[in-house]
Amino acid sequence: MKFRFSLPFLKKKSKSIEIKSEKKERDELNSHNLALYAHSLINSLSSSGGRRSFSKESRKCASNILSIFEENGVEGKLEEFSAFSSFGTLWMKVFPSALPLSILLSAIGLPYISFLILVLCVLFSFSDIKRSSPLVKKLYKSAKGANVCAQIEALEEREKRIIITAHHDSALIMKSGMKRDFIVLLSSFALVLLLSFFQMISEIFSSSLFVPNIPPLVFLILYIILLALSFYTARCLFPYTEKVSPGSGDNLSGVAVILALSRYFSKNKTEHVALTFASFDGEEEAQQGSKAFFSSFSDRNSYVINIDGIFKKENLAVLTSDGYGFYSLDEALARKIAMTASAMGYRMKSGKSSILTGSTDALSAAENAFKAVTLTTMAEGKSVAHSEKDTPDAVEKEALEEVIAILIKFIESLDRKKEKAFREERSLFDENKRYRLSPVD
Repeated sequence: MKFRFSLPFLKKKSKSIEIKSEKKERDELNSHNLALYAHSLINSLSSSGGRRSFSKESRKCASNILSIFEENGVEGKLEEFSAFSSFGTLWMKVFPSALPLSILLSAIGLPYISFLILVLCVLFSFSDIKRSSPLVKKLYKSAKGANVCAQIEALEEREKRIIITAHHDSALIMKSGMKRDFIVLLSSFALVLLLSFFQMISEIFSSSLFVPNIPPLVFLILYIILLALSFYTARCLFPYTEKVSPGSGDNLSGVAVILALSRYFSKNKTEHVALTFASFDGEEEAQQGSKAFFSSFSDRNSYVINIDGIFKKENLAVLTSDGYGFYSLDEALARKIAMTASAMGYRMKSGKSSILTGSTDALSAAENAFKAVTLTTMAEGKSVAHSEKDTPDAVEKEALEEVIAILIKFIESLDRKKEKAFREERSLFDENKRYRLSPVD
């Protein structure tokens, strides 16, 4: 005969331990503790210094990120891609080289040659900045980059995929005052282009276009001043130092956020929303890593939320344009995220990126027909990004907490089919304000 003993006090204790364990896990996964976790990751990942695009330091960082994904119970992989070193920087050599030659040609009465040279420089620069011409690519040295990709699939039938991205490489540090010098260079270039055009028109009417001559005195004085400035702006030929920014805020902060989110959603899986996390190499060199990733990613119906440069919480913004301010991002997605932030009591600004201030990885997504936005705090005023001061101390834990909390809420709201609850309230947006993505000297 077998006897079964029931010990209620033991069962009660076991249930109590289970409840305490669940409570402890919930407490560990709240946004405050996830922000502390994220900040600790920034410290550890930045301890080895800067990570120039496609360098062994950047690849090592990618491997470390993959290990952290795996520690969080999320399956990931490294994805290699072909790239070009220092891509998109040749225009910086072309402008200061062509400027003094064009000024001298105009000064001796050959404005048509000057004008032609300047126009060709502009066309080449657009091709270089766009980075699409096979001919331009041949002028660069080839390299290899490494992206990190991890996924958490939906528990049931997937209705939506959200791709959350950041980049782990960091930028070369520009020489002091270089941004000011580039403004002078581009302004001088534009003025010489205009002067040579009007001088050319004048010489056409006077039948002296193909004959060397001395231009009018006003033109001559302006050319002398511009020639002096062109020798000053020649330092733009070599704008960077050999040092690499520590890149804690730009953009290990974004990497730390996606790792914190992976930790949360590995324990709190969504039913109908699949999550993809990606950390890119080569963002600082023409977004080459994200271009490789999005060009081969098949699910074009995904939302893409790019996180780039989380420093101070009061500057948190969602960008609705990218690519030097010329390329539109998805305003509907930006509105939904802003509505989530507002419902939680957070103020999230919205605006366009400034002209000639840079691009983010959201541009690569938008170019490949994804609905994409960028969350950043580099939108207003000065930033320590791309400098030696971009250390872990520059990243506010409160800013990390806000971003993590907003994204968790947004993702879970989509999973609960509350998408229709988002109302379009354009009053939340500073629609006409343009924001800088890069620091201002």
